[in-house]
Order: sequence, then structure tokens, then C-alpha cells
Amino acid sequence: MNNKKIWIICHYATPLKYGHGARHFLLAEEFVRSGYDVTVFASTSNFQLEKLPETKGVFTHESVNGIEVVWVKGIRYRNPAGIVRIMSWFLFSFLLLFYRPGKKSSPAIVIVSSLSLVPVINGFLYKKMHPSTQFIFEVRDIWPQTLIDIGGYSRH
Repeated sequence: MNNKKIWIICHYATPLKYGHGARHFLLAEEFVRSGYDVTVFASTSNFQLEKLPETKGVFTHESVNGIEVVWVKGIRYRNPAGIVRIMSWFLFSFLLLFYRPGKKSSPAIVIVSSLSLVPVINGFLYKKMHPSTQFIFEVRDIWPQTLIDIGGYSRH
């Protein structure tokens, strides 16, 4: 594979330096050790962040352990079971539509990891625009069972 670029899109990806480290960074570190260029797209709208990254504008780039992190500016919320959290998922995906990497930065692989299913749209659209890009969708939660079990919503 000539292009050794991987994008990981996960709203809740968190480097350890900002709180609870997310497994996406462990995966990204392994990809980097294997010779890949990795970019992780994460939202500042994340209740798991104990410390907020310094951001300027909609997209802020930061290097963490050889991984490029693109912080997408989000709306802060306090209630992890509230409507503002759900709105933050849609905002994250909407803003990603405006991210322009340039032709040289296009990835060979795009990995979209749920909790929110909304970023699947971003991965799908990117794949349509760049047919040679591999698109991987990782399902981490079973919907809508999670909303029923944790959120107290009716199964109807």
C-alpha cells in the first residue's frame, strides 16, 4: 500500500492527557508503530474530557504521541443523557463535511467508530468521493438497546 494514511473518526476519541484515554488512541499508536500516518477526528463536546484542549476555530490540529488530532469544535453539555448530547453528534458530523484535507492528505483507510451512528454518513460520503479509500465501520454499541438499558427509554 503506497498511501499509509489512516483516518479514525470518533466523536469520543480522547488522548490520555485530557482524561480517560480512549482505545482509539491505543489503536492509533499501534498503527503509527507499524508505519502509518494517523489522524484522529474527535469532538471537544465530550463529557469524558477532564481537561479541554485549546482550540481556535472549527478545526484545531494537535500532535499527540505521533498522532495528528483534529479537534472539531462542539457544544458543551453536562447531562450525558440529554438532548444536547444528541445534538452534538449531528453538529460533529455536519462540521466534518467542511473539513478539507487536500489531495496529498487523503487517507487510504477511513475508520468510523460508533457511539453515535451519525458519522457513518461522513465515511460513506468520503468513500463515494474517493473510491480507492477503504471504509471501515466499527459498531461499539447496539442501538437502540443502549438507549433502553441506560437511557430509560421505551422500546417503542
